[in-house]
Amino acid sequence: MELKEIVATNLVKLRKNAGFTQIELAEKLNYSDKAVSKWERGESLPDLETLKRIADLYHVSLDSLVNEKINIIKQIQKNNLIGGQKFLISVLSVILVWIIATIVFTILYWCGVGADATYSFIVALPVTFIVILVFNSVWGKLWGNFISTSALLWTIALCVYLPINTAADYLCFIIPIPVQIGLFIFYGLKHLNNSVKSKRQKEIL
Repeated sequence: MELKEIVATNLVKLRKNAGFTQIELAEKLNYSDKAVSKWERGESLPDLETLKRIADLYHVSLDSLVNEKINIIKQIQKNNLIGGQKFLISVLSVILVWIIATIVFTILYWCGVGADATYSFIVALPVTFIVILVFNSVWGKLWGNFISTSALLWTIALCVYLPINTAADYLCFIIPIPVQIGLFIFYGLKHLNNSVKSKRQKEIL
């Protein structure tokens, strides 16, 4: 089979397995449904970057899209298992943070620290979002990084605020505001840049 036919066959299998219509897939890729129809009929090929986006969307390798010898549906099932393992690792890492926080709380409580021992759980909040941010940066989406970074910012502010007992403690929640605005602009520009790239690819096609 020619490359166009191999890709076309695999694209149809993947789309039907995912339960997408051509219009739904086109919307996800920022292309027209006519372009998707041409790909699936073997009349044209997506460019390399679009093929990579399609592979990421279906959680398959780029090689499997252009290789007729690979059972692409079996690879999806295998990758779904791997995806579940990634999620499990992330959840277990977060649980570990809170187990450590509980151990620290118990030790401090036994040492007679009393109410201050609960601060270990407050500190666990930003640590939790650091863990989530690390895993999301490797396996997740851009919006996940924005949410994790924002949560990290405000939980750090909370950690700084609680031990302070001065007239200026409100600054702990004022100072992060411009940082939050900066994060919104930064991730907004990244999203806009990705959208512009997709639009240009669509226009070229």
